[in-house]
Amino acid sequence: MWTRRLARRPLTALAALLLAVPLTFAASHLGSKRYQFSPNQNLTIHIAAGEVEVTSILFEFPGATLGFRTANRARVKLINKGQKGVSVGLAISLFDKDDRLVGATTGGTKGINLKPGAETEYNLPFHHLTAHLERAAFFFIAMEIR
Repeated sequence: MWTRRLARRPLTALAALLLAVPLTFAASHLGSKRYQFSPNQNLTIHIAAGEVEVTSILFEFPGATLGFRTANRARVKLINKGQKGVSVGLAISLFDKDDRLVGATTGGTKGINLKPGAETEYNLPFHHLTAHLERAAFFFIAMEIR
């Protein structure tokens, strides 16, 4: 019913569309960098996207929880230095010395935004592309904030 009314009034429909577009494409920020890979060492890195910063990354190869072997993973620490909650997306790609992709993982917030001033750590497991992780020479990390 509502759509029929808008169809009869093209200027009203156009105004509604123009008001909806900014809500659909919320402002986002992207930060990414390349670093040398070093397993089982806490690496201090700096990537900023908006007012959120990645402060460190630790590649646990192999991972362990309570002494039991678990999936290889990257532990990424970040802090929201902004005044509002944000949605965070992270991606990490590992490459060997010949620029071949040997590992990849993604993760981020799930349903609940990262609160202002909050510092958190994401555990990103490497599940499916793992046979050649030991060949990694460098990695790219990207963070998107919305």
